[in-house]
Amino acid sequence: FKAGGRVVKNVTGYDLPKLLAGSYGTLAALAEVTVKVLPRPETAATVTVSGVAPEASVGLMAAALGSPHEISGAVYVPPGTPRPAMLPAATGIVVLRIEGPAPSVAFRRDALLRELAVGGETAALGDGETAALWRDIGNVAPLVGLADRAVWRVSVAPSRGADIAQAIARQLDAVWFLDWGGGLVWLAIVEPRDAGAAVVRAAVAGQGHATLVRGSPGMRAAVPVFEPQPTPLAALSRRVKQGFDPRHILNPGRMVEGV
Repeated sequence: FKAGGRVVKNVTGYDLPKLLAGSYGTLAALAEVTVKVLPRPETAATVTVSGVAPEASVGLMAAALGSPHEISGAVYVPPGTPRPAMLPAATGIVVLRIEGPAPSVAFRRDALLRELAVGGETAALGDGETAALWRDIGNVAPLVGLADRAVWRVSVAPSRGADIAQAIARQLDAVWFLDWGGGLVWLAIVEPRDAGAAVVRAAVAGQGHATLVRGSPGMRAAVPVFEPQPTPLAALSRRVKQGFDPRHILNPGRMVEGV
């Protein structure tokens, strides 16, 4: 409502959609879900920049995302990481997606090819290849074939993504790539011992979240799957759980031991 010409928020409490969406069924059972969707883009294209070093990748992606060209996806695949067949091998490559009406996509694609040529060798992929490529990226295809490794999903500030990945790779046998313009780091690490948990979480240093997405049953039992919470946040999580599920019957221990 309005008071004295000002808009006043008169509702307090939890943001239930956000709270429940990440709770893995530990707080409530959802009987009905409403999902808002957007129309599928008319067409899409991908612009690639090859020969990009990890140190330069985040800056290049940030520049593209900050441009007026409405980038809808930004990924970096470093040298040595497996990649879909439509991407060149043995080179660091930035991959950018643009979507929308065909004339707009063509204009923005050509502009990006010109503007990013100073960063490396540029190329473009059409609609069909773009759909296949980004489906593979969404399915984390570069790491799927590394069956002997644990897979980590690390969410950090985009400016830190490449630095964190390289810091981990200097200490461990790690294969990695960046999504979300550098804000999402996917890592595949040889599993013996702790699957790199100590090194990964030390690199994140409490300024992000590292989740063990894939690992053997024994490893997942021995290593906390989710980022350990600071003491105040852990106490809040326990109170929320108690408020929603006082009998602790909804997936107890699935996210955090004892909650």
